[in-house]
Amino acid sequence: MERRSHPRVPLDTPHFAELFLGDEHIKVLLVDVSQGGLQLAFSPGNLEPEEMLGLSVTVRELPPVLDPDKKGITGKIVWLAPQRCGVRFAQLLVVPEGEILEFSESL
Repeated sequence: MERRSHPRVPLDTPHFAELFLGDEHIKVLLVDVSQGGLQLAFSPGNLEPEEMLGLSVTVRELPPVLDPDKKGITGKIVWLAPQRCGVRFAQLLVVPEGEILEFSESL
């Protein structure tokens, strides 16, 4: 059963970002995005996933449509899967869903 309140927009073309967890940061792949969060993929061995659940994070190097001020987006890791995680944003994106969809189609 789908529990998301905002539709996810999958990205067909890779976009790399940086995930900051305190002093650590790793390169991640943006998989999909919604107004309320995003899914990231990462290489094995970069982090111990069981230690990530519930952590507050900042995602930087996002496309300008998602982060126009280039300050990064803060959130919390709310789910984990092998080499993937879900981040729920601390605040909803102010980008309309239509612009997120346009962004994904322009890649």
